Amino acid sequence: MAIAGAKAVDIVPFRCYHKSTTTSTRTGGQQLWVTQLRLPPTNNCSGGATIENAAEIQSELRSSRDRKPSSELNFAPSKANRAACFDGKRCYITDSELKPLAYFDADAYIAACGISDDGSVALFMTAYGPSGESTMLIDANTFSTIAAGAVQVSANTVRGINVDSARKKFTLFTAKKRETEWSEKLGFTFDLEPTAPADKPQEVPDYGGMRTAELMEIPYEELEAARKKATDEVYGDDSWEKELDAKNRAKAGIDGPDAETLERDAERLKQYEEKTDLSPYELLEKAQSCMGELKEAYTEQAEQKAVEYLNLSALNPKTSTYQLSNAYKELGQIYDQNGHKQKAIDAYREGLRLNPGLSVKKRIKQLEKELSA
Repeated sequence: MAIAGAKAVDIVPFRCYHKSTTTSTRTGGQQLWVTQLRLPPTNNCSGGATIENAAEIQSELRSSRDRKPSSELNFAPSKANRAACFDGKRCYITDSELKPLAYFDADAYIAACGISDDGSVALFMTAYGPSGESTMLIDANTFSTIAAGAVQVSANTVRGINVDSARKKFTLFTAKKRETEWSEKLGFTFDLEPTAPADKPQEVPDYGGMRTAELMEIPYEELEAARKKATDEVYGDDSWEKELDAKNRAKAGIDGPDAETLERDAERLKQYEEKTDLSPYELLEKAQSCMGELKEAYTEQAEQKAVEYLNLSALNPKTSTYQLSNAYKELGQIYDQNGHKQKAIDAYREGLRLNPGLSVKKRIKQLEKELSA
């Protein structure tokens, strides 16, 4: 979709072993797929940009910001008139009102983003995808690539980001699985080399919580305390997750609920290799292509292919659960939009099983309520 007033930015894949003036990449002596931003020629926006498109994107971003879980790092404001945010695989540089100024697409789902206080440098991190995990630094004024490559931090563990444009450094604040508070900090230069970390992450307002507290007419602090108590109760008992895992694996035709043992992983990998020669990420790409067709025109054939590709990809123990969970969420949204409520619930639940932080719980409850009415 072209956006009026925004610069469409192309992703140019290339392989490199060195650092250039526009892109610094640390590869450890091996080839690494990275991306570089490139502005398109003037008046070359496909699809015919319109004011309505820009307003629609801005409205969707605002809505997503107001309902996002506080633990997700998908909206990063600065103290200047700039913000960084993302939706799926698309990254945006916006003004403070979330009006798109520039955008680009990554080859995998984005997991976290940040921006410097002065709004001049934005950072985006992808979860594990076809080219591995990537970190990209963008000049938010010229919309050009400062650096792109890999750092020794899993994007799914990041709980806070600090981008210091003056010292040309950034810090990633990480936590163990399911922990919401960071427990370790790792610093890097804009050349993606390790350096001394910052003391604390930048503050990102809890827009969703503030909006909810406003609607409930209670102090935000009271809402935050109640929410923390509820979260502790849910994550204190993982029996429901094991039960859901067993049910979903049974539906997928995978024997046994224990996906973590080496024996089970070996069996899953054997099944996977017997059924396809494609990598799990090639399967995900095919599934997403089918889902793109479903968005245009819903057909049983495209649906069956999408489900088949996702199920095959799920058999490979090395498949990123973050990528897969977002794919199931996307499939659930397609079912949802076409009135297939039970199928939507099943897809949302599978995404939630893979990623307990996936923002679908509210929609699952709504659909269950509609079905029982």
